[in-house]
Amino acid sequence: MGNIKKMGRVIFFIFMMCFALEANEGASLDLEYFSKLKEITELEKDENLIVLFQANGNCQKCYTIPMNTIYSLVRDSVLKECRLVALVRCDRDLEVKIFTKKYKWEHYVDRDDGTARKKLGAGNKTSIMVFDFDGKLLKSIDRQY
Repeated sequence: MGNIKKMGRVIFFIFMMCFALEANEGASLDLEYFSKLKEITELEKDENLIVLFQANGNCQKCYTIPMNTIYSLVRDSVLKECRLVALVRCDRDLEVKIFTKKYKWEHYVDRDDGTARKKLGAGNKTSIMVFDFDGKLLKSIDRQY
């Protein structure tokens, strides 16, 4: 009977550790990196920054669904003044150019070396984040596909 209690405590402890790690995922914002994005996008004081996480290997659906969501947010006046930046997960600037050409991208774009999600406090499933000028997270949207 004593071993069962000990085993139960161990399982409970492991569960709580996993929950704590998941709860802390995406908890902090690297202000230096956010300032870099503000500079890239020429973000003004009264504007919001929409960050779109992308990769060159994404299928058309992985691009279209988040873009439709962004257009809906802007169209429905949830976000009035905003700048849009795509963070493209790749290793070379050439791949950013390929992304820009492939999707006829007319907004801001930056290369993500694999650290952008962590720097912005995004989870693994996050596809869109919206920040105000000061870096306050206004909205985070996870992939549903």
